[in-house]
Amino acid sequence: DNSSRFGKFIQMQFRVEPMAIAKLGGREVPYTDLVGSKVSTYLLEKNRVVFHAEGERTFHIFYQLLASPPEFKEQLWPFLRDSNANDFMYTAGHESPHLNDAELWQETKE
Repeated sequence: DNSSRFGKFIQMQFRVEPMAIAKLGGREVPYTDLVGSKVSTYLLEKNRVVFHAEGERTFHIFYQLLASPPEFKEQLWPFLRDSNANDFMYTAGHESPHLNDAELWQETKE
């Protein structure tokens, strides 16, 4: 995700030659090889998790999930079966006339 709301943490993984083998080879510093890496994306603006400005939507997956078929919602949590975005304080009143959350849910699922 290239959004300014997210940061990246890059962890580089090395294999380090045992010091005893380095010393046998006459080296003070052991050889190291880059053997892998891992990138984690994290949210920079944590306040968006619990609050968003008037007229703003955040974490679109919540709206998409609440627009998913009742059977799917029931599998996640029975309480969700007949719920929609207006049933929750966090998502109520933030529907977008430009987005179809049910269609976006289908795209996300695919």
